[in-house]
Amino acid sequence: MKKTIKIAFDYQIFQEQRFGGVSRYFYELYKEMSSYENCRVYIPVLFSRNAYLKQIDVCRELRDFKFNRNRFVNMFFSFINRLYVRYTIKRQKMDIVHPTWNHGYLNEEYKDRLVVTIHDMIHEIYWGDTAQKGIERKRKMIYDAKAIIAVSENTKKDILKLYPDVSEDKIKVIYHGTNHLPQPTKPVGLRIPSQYILFVGKRSDYKNAEIVYEAMSSLTASYPELYLFLVGGGEISGREWEVLDQLQLRHRVIQENVNDAELAYLYSHAVCFVYPSKYEGFGFPLLEAFDNNCPVVSSNASCLPEIGADGALYFNPDDEAELKGIIERILEDEELRENCVIRGRERIKAFSWEKSARETFEVYREVMDGIGI
Repeated sequence: MKKTIKIAFDYQIFQEQRFGGVSRYFYELYKEMSSYENCRVYIPVLFSRNAYLKQIDVCRELRDFKFNRNRFVNMFFSFINRLYVRYTIKRQKMDIVHPTWNHGYLNEEYKDRLVVTIHDMIHEIYWGDTAQKGIERKRKMIYDAKAIIAVSENTKKDILKLYPDVSEDKIKVIYHGTNHLPQPTKPVGLRIPSQYILFVGKRSDYKNAEIVYEAMSSLTASYPELYLFLVGGGEISGREWEVLDQLQLRHRVIQENVNDAELAYLYSHAVCFVYPSKYEGFGFPLLEAFDNNCPVVSSNASCLPEIGADGALYFNPDDEAELKGIIERILEDEELRENCVIRGRERIKAFSWEKSARETFEVYREVMDGIGI
């Protein structure tokens, strides 16, 4: 009879996020691996508001507690959750310990069976001196881990560039799966223009929204029905309004928060989705757009051409004229638009959580073989 492999995902990201890409990643791995024969995945969390954990049966390991987002309250619940993680790992004699974020409280004790996932190197590349504590924690995780999972070849390249003495052999690239949005539902009570460019998520810093504003300003005279629709990312800031007013775009930009079904509708009815980011670790919105038959216009920076492949049209994230030209081509060329949709639908077939979980489980087995479990 084969030994049951026991894997621990710890509390960190499940306490930090109610929703979010990293907690969704571990939730999807949990769902897939829980169906494996002779495998048990534990998520020892006592206090969490995480929406994904509410959707799965984690026995008595989850207690829903709506704690305040106060620093000292958070520290208290982190302490309790951490004790429970340690207790569960020791009691169940875990074979693999896979922390969900970068605090290294488990590193020394479980270094021989420690697996970490590195989602991006944004803090190191863009925030430097302002994020030294977080950078140092991640650096320690990278060096202490028995195996590292990078979510793209570009992320692996950045790890090795920043930490050249890390062994390349212990880094395995495993793509995320596809998070299919629900069946599209038209937003109720929102004004939806007949023509709009879609932008999703945060807009400041390396997200590079201003180049979209500039391209939009150049397009308005020729396309009087065209709007820019911003989803999420917070309300338009005072600084953004200054830029939009200078570009005479105040009445051509809409910002709204929508649910996933409404987001699917906005993707499926947009002229195109524009992703101008100068850096990403993976780029989930590319796949969301592909999945909802939306032409994608993406920056050619970091991992985005790797993930989008020939499913997207690419531009230099510093070249407003190039972005404007691609959007014009999509507006004017119905055949190009249809080809973008077809190529996007084909590209998305390369990504599944089943594949991601299977490859991750292979990493666990390699670590176990290495320590003779």
